[in-house]
This record gives sequence, C-alpha cells and structure tokens, in this order.
Amino acid sequence: MVTVRMCSVVVLVTARITVLIVLAMITQTVTS
Repeated sequence: MVTVRMCSVVVLVTARITVLIVLAMITQTVTS
C-alpha cells in the first residue's frame, strides 16, 4: 500500500513538473 501511494505521488509530481516545463517552452516560443 505504501509503495503504491509513493509511486502515485511521484507520478503526479512528475506530471505537474512536465506540464510546467511545457507551458514555459510554449510561452518562450510565443514571446520570441
């Protein structure tokens, strides 16, 4: 149970980070 929760948390965190990076890339391309 604990390992599954940890894995889910890690996946959620990585997904949020990837989304932030993608948004940053899009904003940079639009501004430039």
